Amino acid sequence: MATLNVERMGKSELRAACKAAGISYGKLTVAGMREALLAKQAPAPVVITTPAPEAAPLVLKAVTTAQREVRNGVKRPAPGGLCAQVWDALDQMHAANVEITAQAVRDLATAKGWNKNNASIESYQWKKFMGLTKPRVAKPKKEEEPKLPRGSEDERTAPQTA
Repeated sequence: MATLNVERMGKSELRAACKAAGISYGKLTVAGMREALLAKQAPAPVVITTPAPEAAPLVLKAVTTAQREVRNGVKRPAPGGLCAQVWDALDQMHAANVEITAQAVRDLATAKGWNKNNASIESYQWKKFMGLTKPRVAKPKKEEEPKLPRGSEDERTAPQTA
């Protein structure tokens, strides 16, 4: 197709050029016809495709199915994680007869660069696992007066007659 100077063409010339180029111009404005003709004249962009690099083979880590120790309804954390590191440190403190307090755990977490809240939660779970928590004693329930059905009266709400 010959290069056309569509910027200088009038409406009727643009219609003739669109008709020759096979462009439907019925609903196009003058600017729209110019754009369509320029798009038709523009050479198609060259697309260079390169083969994608071969993907590395997918390696899945084996899921640990080893049984973890359970005591007092608490499971010991899997080895290698941050929770296991906290538990190991608590085991060492317990073996050295160091009193394990919330403040001691926070200080240990700060020194080791652990999250203080996580270390604190893990210490409570560790204490429960080791049986170092105080047993909870159920509070005795107060004796309640029997509830009367609606509409019935007892001596407190009955009108006094004397």
